[in-house]
Amino acid sequence: ITKVPTERAVHFTTGGGGGSVDQWWTRGSYQDRFKNGLGVSISFNHMDSAGYGDSDYVISTPTATNSTTNPLTGAIPTTTSQGTPAYWTGLKGARPWTQDNAQIKLFYDIDENTDIMAGFAWDSNDNGYSPYTSFLRNSSGAVVDNLGTASIGGKSIRGGVRPVNFLTSTPSYEDTHRYFSRLNHDFGNEITLKADISYLDLNFMSPTASNSATANPAVTYNGGAGTLSAIPNDRLDTNVSVRMPVKFLPRNYLTVGFASNHNTVDSYRGQLNNFRDENSLKGYDSTSTGSSTLLSGFIQDEWGILENLTAYTGGRFDHWETQGTITSGTFTKNYANRSVSQFNPKFALVWNPIEKSKLFASAGWAF
Repeated sequence: ITKVPTERAVHFTTGGGGGSVDQWWTRGSYQDRFKNGLGVSISFNHMDSAGYGDSDYVISTPTATNSTTNPLTGAIPTTTSQGTPAYWTGLKGARPWTQDNAQIKLFYDIDENTDIMAGFAWDSNDNGYSPYTSFLRNSSGAVVDNLGTASIGGKSIRGGVRPVNFLTSTPSYEDTHRYFSRLNHDFGNEITLKADISYLDLNFMSPTASNSATANPAVTYNGGAGTLSAIPNDRLDTNVSVRMPVKFLPRNYLTVGFASNHNTVDSYRGQLNNFRDENSLKGYDSTSTGSSTLLSGFIQDEWGILENLTAYTGGRFDHWETQGTITSGTFTKNYANRSVSQFNPKFALVWNPIEKSKLFASAGWAF
Protein backbone atom coordinates (compact mmCIF):
# COMPACT_ATOMS: atom_id res chain seq x y z
CA ILE A 1 0.00 0.00 0.00
CA THR A 2 1.74 3.13 -1.23
CA LYS A 3 1.01 6.60 0.07
CA VAL A 4 -0.02 8.99 -2.69
CA PRO A 5 3.08 11.17 -3.28
CA THR A 6 2.77 14.88 -2.53
CA GLU A 7 6.38 15.98 -3.07
CA ARG A 8 9.73 14.72 -4.33
CA ALA A 9 11.52 12.21 -2.11
CA VAL A 10 14.45 9.89 -2.81
CA HIS A 11 15.68 7.10 -0.56
CA PHE A 12 18.57 4.69 -1.04
CA THR A 13 20.13 2.21 1.37
CA THR A 14 22.67 -0.56 1.00
CA GLY A 15 24.22 -2.87 3.52
CA GLY A 16 25.36 -6.30 4.49
CA GLY A 17 25.99 -8.53 7.42
CA GLY A 18 27.60 -11.78 8.41
CA GLY A 19 27.94 -14.34 11.13
CA SER A 20 25.92 -17.51 10.88
CA VAL A 21 24.75 -16.36 7.45
CA ASP A 22 25.97 -13.64 5.07
CA GLN A 23 23.47 -11.28 3.44
CA TRP A 24 23.68 -8.18 1.26
CA TRP A 25 20.94 -5.80 0.21
CA THR A 26 20.26 -2.68 -1.79
CA ARG A 27 16.98 -0.76 -1.62
CA GLY A 28 15.77 2.45 -3.15
CA SER A 29 12.68 4.50 -3.90
CA TYR A 30 11.72 7.66 -5.74
CA GLN A 31 8.44 9.52 -5.57
CA ASP A 32 7.28 12.84 -6.95
CA ARG A 33 4.21 14.93 -7.72
CA PHE A 34 4.44 17.00 -10.90
CA LYS A 35 2.74 20.28 -11.71
CA ASN A 36 0.35 18.61 -14.16
CA GLY A 37 -1.03 16.53 -11.28
CA LEU A 38 0.71 13.27 -12.15
CA GLY A 39 2.22 11.43 -9.21
CA VAL A 40 4.81 8.68 -9.51
CA SER A 41 6.24 6.19 -7.04
CA ILE A 42 9.11 3.84 -7.98
CA SER A 43 10.82 1.36 -5.69
CA PHE A 44 13.27 -1.52 -5.97
CA ASN A 45 14.86 -4.04 -3.67
CA HIS A 46 17.69 -6.54 -4.11
CA MET A 47 18.79 -9.08 -1.51
CA ASP A 48 21.10 -12.06 -1.73
CA SER A 49 22.41 -14.48 0.82
CA ALA A 50 25.02 -17.19 0.95
CA GLY A 51 22.63 -19.28 3.04
CA TYR A 52 23.36 -21.35 6.13
CA GLY A 53 26.45 -23.50 5.65
CA ASP A 54 24.99 -26.65 7.21
CA SER A 55 21.33 -26.28 6.30
CA ASP A 56 20.87 -29.99 5.44
CA TYR A 57 22.45 -33.17 6.74
CA VAL A 58 23.06 -36.20 4.53
CA ILE A 59 21.67 -39.26 6.33
CA SER A 60 22.39 -42.74 4.96
CA THR A 61 20.50 -45.81 6.17
CA PRO A 62 22.08 -49.29 6.25
CA THR A 63 20.36 -52.42 4.94
CA ALA A 64 19.92 -55.61 6.95
CA THR A 65 22.70 -57.19 4.91
CA ASN A 66 26.11 -57.60 6.50
CA SER A 67 28.89 -56.51 4.15
CA THR A 68 32.52 -55.54 4.10
CA THR A 69 32.54 -54.49 0.42
CA ASN A 70 34.31 -51.17 -0.10
CA PRO A 71 34.35 -50.28 3.63
CA LEU A 72 34.15 -46.57 4.38
CA THR A 73 35.00 -44.60 7.50
CA GLY A 74 34.09 -41.12 8.73
CA ALA A 75 30.34 -41.66 9.13
CA ILE A 76 28.76 -40.57 12.42
CA PRO A 77 26.19 -42.99 13.94
CA THR A 78 22.72 -41.48 14.41
CA THR A 79 19.06 -42.41 13.95
CA THR A 80 16.28 -41.31 11.63
CA SER A 81 13.29 -39.39 12.97
CA GLN A 82 11.58 -42.79 13.42
CA GLY A 83 14.45 -44.12 15.53
CA THR A 84 15.96 -46.34 12.83
CA PRO A 85 19.78 -46.70 13.04
CA ALA A 86 21.48 -44.56 10.39
CA TYR A 87 24.69 -42.66 9.62
CA TRP A 88 25.38 -38.96 9.19
CA THR A 89 27.60 -38.99 6.11
CA GLY A 90 27.87 -35.34 5.03
CA LEU A 91 26.45 -31.86 4.56
CA LYS A 92 24.49 -30.75 1.50
CA GLY A 93 25.94 -27.27 1.73
CA ALA A 94 24.35 -23.86 1.92
CA ARG A 95 21.26 -22.82 -0.02
CA PRO A 96 22.19 -19.46 -1.54
CA TRP A 97 19.25 -17.33 -2.59
CA THR A 98 18.56 -14.08 -4.40
CA GLN A 99 15.46 -11.92 -4.24
CA ASP A 100 14.65 -8.97 -6.51
CA ASN A 101 11.52 -6.86 -6.76
CA ALA A 102 10.56 -3.55 -8.30
CA GLN A 103 7.37 -1.54 -8.60
CA ILE A 104 6.07 1.55 -10.32
CA LYS A 105 2.79 3.30 -9.56
CA LEU A 106 1.24 6.28 -11.32
CA PHE A 107 -1.37 8.50 -9.66
CA TYR A 108 -3.54 11.11 -11.34
CA ASP A 109 -6.47 13.27 -10.26
CA ILE A 110 -8.73 13.61 -13.29
CA ASP A 111 -10.73 16.24 -11.42
CA GLU A 112 -11.59 17.03 -7.82
CA ASN A 113 -14.04 14.11 -7.76
CA THR A 114 -12.10 11.43 -9.64
CA ASP A 115 -8.67 9.90 -9.17
CA ILE A 116 -6.98 6.90 -10.76
CA MET A 117 -3.94 4.76 -10.02
CA ALA A 118 -2.17 2.19 -12.19
CA GLY A 119 1.02 0.25 -11.81
CA PHE A 120 3.28 -2.71 -12.44
CA ALA A 121 5.18 -4.89 -9.97
CA TRP A 122 7.86 -7.54 -10.55
CA ASP A 123 9.16 -10.07 -8.07
CA SER A 124 11.83 -12.74 -8.51
CA ASN A 125 13.11 -15.41 -6.11
CA ASP A 126 15.97 -17.76 -6.95
CA ASN A 127 17.17 -20.57 -4.65
CA GLY A 128 20.27 -22.47 -5.68
CA TYR A 129 23.09 -24.88 -4.87
CA SER A 130 26.47 -24.73 -3.24
CA PRO A 131 29.23 -27.38 -2.93
CA TYR A 132 28.53 -30.25 -0.54
CA THR A 133 30.78 -31.98 1.99
CA SER A 134 31.25 -35.75 2.35
CA PHE A 135 32.56 -37.17 5.63
CA LEU A 136 33.28 -40.54 4.02
CA ARG A 137 36.82 -41.85 3.46
CA ASN A 138 38.11 -44.98 1.76
CA SER A 139 40.93 -47.20 2.95
CA SER A 140 43.45 -44.77 1.43
CA GLY A 141 41.95 -41.80 3.31
CA ALA A 142 40.54 -40.19 0.15
CA VAL A 143 37.16 -38.44 0.20
CA VAL A 144 34.34 -40.56 -1.23
CA ASP A 145 31.15 -39.14 -2.70
CA ASN A 146 30.49 -41.62 -5.52
CA LEU A 147 30.65 -45.35 -4.87
CA GLY A 148 27.70 -47.46 -5.98
CA THR A 149 28.35 -50.36 -3.62
CA ALA A 150 29.78 -49.55 -0.18
CA SER A 151 29.51 -50.53 3.47
CA ILE A 152 29.68 -48.64 6.76
CA GLY A 153 30.04 -50.34 10.12
CA GLY A 154 29.79 -53.76 8.51
CA LYS A 155 26.43 -53.03 6.81
CA SER A 156 25.58 -52.28 3.19
CA ILE A 157 24.41 -48.71 2.53
CA ARG A 158 20.97 -48.55 0.96
CA GLY A 159 21.35 -47.15 -2.57
CA GLY A 160 25.09 -46.84 -2.23
CA VAL A 161 26.99 -43.55 -2.17
CA ARG A 162 26.17 -41.22 -5.06
CA PRO A 163 26.52 -37.47 -5.65
CA VAL A 164 22.72 -37.05 -5.81
CA ASN A 165 22.55 -38.02 -2.13
CA PHE A 166 24.54 -34.91 -1.27
CA LEU A 167 22.68 -32.41 -3.46
CA THR A 168 20.08 -30.11 -1.94
CA SER A 169 16.64 -31.10 -3.17
CA THR A 170 14.91 -27.74 -3.22
CA PRO A 171 16.35 -25.47 -5.90
CA SER A 172 13.65 -23.31 -7.40
CA TYR A 173 12.94 -20.17 -9.36
CA GLU A 174 9.85 -17.99 -9.15
CA ASP A 175 9.05 -14.99 -11.32
CA THR A 176 5.92 -12.86 -10.84
CA HIS A 177 4.46 -9.98 -12.86
CA ARG A 178 1.48 -8.02 -11.55
CA TYR A 179 -0.51 -5.32 -13.33
CA PHE A 180 -3.10 -3.32 -11.43
CA SER A 181 -5.31 -0.23 -11.55
CA ARG A 182 -7.83 1.53 -9.32
CA LEU A 183 -10.56 4.17 -9.79
CA ASN A 184 -12.23 6.32 -7.13
CA HIS A 185 -15.11 8.63 -8.01
CA ASP A 186 -17.29 10.90 -5.88
CA PHE A 187 -20.72 11.47 -7.44
CA GLY A 188 -21.63 14.01 -4.77
CA ASN A 189 -24.29 13.70 -2.09
CA GLU A 190 -22.03 11.18 -0.32
CA ILE A 191 -22.26 8.66 -3.18
CA THR A 192 -18.85 7.13 -3.97
CA LEU A 193 -17.55 4.50 -6.37
CA LYS A 194 -14.48 2.30 -5.93
CA ALA A 195 -13.26 -0.07 -8.65
CA ASP A 196 -10.04 -2.01 -9.08
CA ILE A 197 -8.65 -4.71 -11.31
CA SER A 198 -5.41 -6.68 -11.13
CA TYR A 199 -3.73 -9.37 -13.22
CA LEU A 200 -1.06 -11.68 -11.80
CA ASP A 201 1.23 -13.81 -13.99
CA LEU A 202 3.34 -16.24 -11.95
CA ASN A 203 5.87 -18.77 -13.18
CA PHE A 204 7.37 -21.25 -10.72
CA MET A 205 9.83 -24.00 -11.64
CA SER A 206 11.93 -26.44 -9.66
CA PRO A 207 14.64 -28.65 -11.25
CA THR A 208 15.89 -31.69 -9.32
CA ALA A 209 18.64 -34.19 -10.06
CA SER A 210 17.65 -37.75 -10.92
CA ASN A 211 18.10 -40.22 -8.04
CA SER A 212 18.26 -43.20 -10.39
CA ALA A 213 21.44 -45.25 -10.20
CA THR A 214 21.25 -45.63 -13.99
CA ALA A 215 20.61 -41.94 -14.76
CA ASN A 216 21.93 -40.89 -18.16
CA PRO A 217 23.83 -38.60 -18.16
CA ALA A 218 25.13 -39.63 -14.73
CA VAL A 219 24.51 -37.10 -11.97
CA THR A 220 27.39 -35.07 -10.51
CA TYR A 221 27.49 -31.77 -8.69
CA ASN A 222 27.95 -29.96 -12.00
CA GLY A 223 25.05 -31.57 -13.88
CA GLY A 224 23.38 -34.70 -15.17
CA ALA A 225 19.90 -36.05 -15.80
CA GLY A 226 17.05 -34.54 -13.85
CA THR A 227 13.40 -33.57 -13.65
CA LEU A 228 11.74 -30.19 -14.06
CA SER A 229 8.46 -29.31 -12.36
CA ALA A 230 6.87 -26.09 -13.62
CA ILE A 231 3.64 -24.47 -12.45
CA PRO A 232 2.87 -21.39 -14.58
CA ASN A 233 -0.42 -19.84 -13.54
CA ASP A 234 -2.28 -16.55 -13.72
CA ARG A 235 -5.03 -14.77 -11.80
CA LEU A 236 -7.47 -11.97 -12.63
CA ASP A 237 -9.27 -10.08 -9.84
CA THR A 238 -11.92 -7.36 -10.10
CA ASN A 239 -13.84 -5.45 -7.44
CA VAL A 240 -16.50 -2.77 -7.88
CA SER A 241 -18.51 -1.19 -5.06
CA VAL A 242 -20.77 1.83 -4.54
CA ARG A 243 -21.49 3.43 -1.16
CA MET A 244 -24.53 5.71 -0.78
CA PRO A 245 -26.66 7.18 1.99
CA VAL A 246 -30.19 5.93 2.61
CA LYS A 247 -32.16 9.20 2.45
CA PHE A 248 -35.11 8.22 4.61
CA LEU A 249 -32.94 6.92 7.48
CA PRO A 250 -30.48 9.16 9.36
CA ARG A 251 -26.86 7.97 9.64
CA ASN A 252 -27.55 5.05 7.31
CA TYR A 253 -25.34 4.01 4.38
CA LEU A 254 -25.70 1.20 1.88
CA THR A 255 -22.80 -0.48 0.07
CA VAL A 256 -23.40 -2.77 -2.91
CA GLY A 257 -20.78 -4.40 -5.05
CA PHE A 258 -19.48 -7.16 -7.25
CA ALA A 259 -16.23 -9.14 -7.21
CA SER A 260 -14.72 -11.79 -9.43
CA ASN A 261 -11.65 -13.99 -9.36
CA HIS A 262 -10.42 -16.23 -12.19
CA ASN A 263 -7.41 -18.54 -11.91
CA THR A 264 -5.80 -20.75 -14.55
CA VAL A 265 -2.87 -23.16 -14.32
CA ASP A 266 -0.95 -25.00 -17.04
CA SER A 267 1.69 -27.08 -15.28
CA TYR A 268 4.00 -29.82 -16.49
CA ARG A 269 6.68 -32.24 -15.36
CA GLY A 270 9.45 -33.29 -17.72
CA GLN A 271 12.89 -34.84 -18.07
CA LEU A 272 16.02 -32.69 -18.23
CA ASN A 273 19.25 -33.60 -19.96
CA ASN A 274 20.98 -31.34 -17.42
CA PHE A 275 19.25 -30.57 -14.12
CA ARG A 276 21.19 -27.31 -13.93
CA ASP A 277 19.67 -26.07 -17.19
CA GLU A 278 15.88 -25.84 -17.35
CA ASN A 279 16.16 -25.25 -21.12
CA SER A 280 17.51 -28.79 -21.62
CA LEU A 281 14.02 -30.29 -21.40
CA LYS A 282 13.82 -33.41 -23.57
CA GLY A 283 10.29 -34.65 -22.94
CA TYR A 284 7.17 -34.44 -20.78
CA ASP A 285 6.11 -36.99 -18.16
CA SER A 286 2.81 -35.30 -17.31
CA THR A 287 0.83 -32.14 -17.93
CA SER A 288 -2.16 -30.61 -16.21
CA THR A 289 -4.46 -27.71 -16.96
CA GLY A 290 -7.27 -26.25 -14.94
CA SER A 291 -9.20 -23.17 -13.99
CA SER A 292 -11.41 -21.87 -11.22
CA THR A 293 -13.79 -18.91 -11.15
CA LEU A 294 -15.40 -17.16 -8.21
CA LEU A 295 -18.22 -14.64 -8.78
CA SER A 296 -19.58 -12.69 -5.83
CA GLY A 297 -22.23 -10.08 -5.19
CA PHE A 298 -22.56 -8.32 -1.85
CA ILE A 299 -24.64 -5.76 0.02
CA GLN A 300 -24.06 -4.12 3.40
CA ASP A 301 -26.10 -1.68 5.47
CA GLU A 302 -24.26 0.61 7.89
CA TRP A 303 -26.64 2.13 10.44
CA GLY A 304 -25.64 4.65 13.07
CA ILE A 305 -28.16 3.62 15.71
CA LEU A 306 -26.72 6.17 18.15
CA GLU A 307 -23.98 8.75 17.90
CA ASN A 308 -21.53 6.20 19.36
CA LEU A 309 -23.13 2.92 18.24
CA THR A 310 -23.07 1.59 14.67
CA ALA A 311 -24.54 -1.64 13.33
CA TYR A 312 -23.45 -3.43 10.15
CA THR A 313 -25.71 -5.96 8.45
CA GLY A 314 -24.68 -7.58 5.22
CA GLY A 315 -24.74 -10.56 2.95
CA ARG A 316 -22.64 -11.97 0.17
CA PHE A 317 -23.54 -14.50 -2.52
CA ASP A 318 -20.66 -16.57 -3.90
CA HIS A 319 -20.64 -18.88 -6.90
CA TRP A 320 -17.50 -20.97 -7.44
CA GLU A 321 -16.73 -23.40 -10.23
CA THR A 322 -13.70 -25.35 -11.44
CA GLN A 323 -12.55 -27.88 -14.06
CA GLY A 324 -9.32 -29.40 -15.29
CA THR A 325 -7.41 -32.15 -17.10
CA ILE A 326 -4.40 -34.29 -16.14
CA THR A 327 -2.35 -36.25 -18.67
CA SER A 328 0.43 -38.67 -17.71
CA GLY A 329 1.82 -40.95 -20.40
CA THR A 330 -1.16 -42.70 -22.00
CA PHE A 331 -3.43 -41.84 -19.06
CA THR A 332 -5.75 -38.82 -19.28
CA LYS A 333 -8.27 -37.75 -16.66
CA ASN A 334 -10.81 -35.02 -17.37
CA TYR A 335 -12.44 -33.38 -14.38
CA ALA A 336 -15.86 -32.13 -15.44
CA ASN A 337 -17.04 -28.67 -14.46
CA ARG A 338 -18.41 -28.60 -10.92
CA SER A 339 -19.65 -25.70 -8.84
CA VAL A 340 -20.80 -24.58 -5.42
CA SER A 341 -22.98 -21.58 -4.51
CA GLN A 342 -23.71 -20.13 -1.10
CA PHE A 343 -25.17 -17.07 0.60
CA ASN A 344 -23.15 -15.76 3.55
CA PRO A 345 -24.63 -13.33 6.12
CA LYS A 346 -22.79 -10.98 8.45
CA PHE A 347 -23.65 -8.80 11.46
CA ALA A 348 -21.48 -6.49 13.53
CA LEU A 349 -21.76 -3.82 16.23
CA VAL A 350 -19.22 -1.07 16.87
CA TRP A 351 -19.44 0.99 20.07
CA ASN A 352 -17.37 4.03 21.06
CA PRO A 353 -18.06 4.35 24.80
CA ILE A 354 -15.50 7.13 25.32
CA GLU A 355 -13.22 9.17 23.09
CA LYS A 356 -10.36 7.25 21.45
CA SER A 357 -11.80 3.87 22.37
CA LYS A 358 -13.72 1.28 20.41
CA LEU A 359 -15.43 -2.00 21.20
CA PHE A 360 -16.80 -4.29 18.52
CA ALA A 361 -18.46 -7.65 18.12
CA SER A 362 -19.21 -9.50 14.92
CA ALA A 363 -20.66 -12.74 13.64
CA GLY A 364 -20.76 -14.13 10.13
CA TRP A 365 -20.60 -17.12 7.84
CA ALA A 366 -17.75 -17.54 5.36
CA PHE A 367 -17.61 -19.27 2.00
